[in-house]
Amino acid sequence: MPAVDDLYGRKSLFKPVLSVLREKPACSEALQLFDQFAGGTLGQAVDALLDLGNRPWVLWFFLQLRKILTPKIRERLLASLGDCPATKFSLFLDVEDLTDKEDRLLMKGFEGRLPTAEAELESGIVQRKKLGGGS
Repeated sequence: MPAVDDLYGRKSLFKPVLSVLREKPACSEALQLFDQFAGGTLGQAVDALLDLGNRPWVLWFFLQLRKILTPKIRERLLASLGDCPATKFSLFLDVEDLTDKEDRLLMKGFEGRLPTAEAELESGIVQRKKLGGGS
């Protein structure tokens, strides 16, 4: 994880973040949305993304940029995923660099809502990448 001073937060200029996004596989429609904020801040771009309510784009944005975003931005993106227990469980399993707070946020989204998830975690049938498991 980069040093806190190297992370992008709400008031950071969006242009350097957009440069990182352009290096990732993305649909042109998503990039057109983000191009509008090239002269603005990351906070403005995130606000617009969340206002769209397009969960797949939010998820893509989080996965592509999580290593350079501040914890507050990351948490806001995760919280916006709403009522998606399977998505939250998948992220909990597959994202190796989640903070403890992000773990708790995702767990609240799937605990008691997926019939076997918790038992499979406890028994070791499924394992988290964060803890050295998974593929």
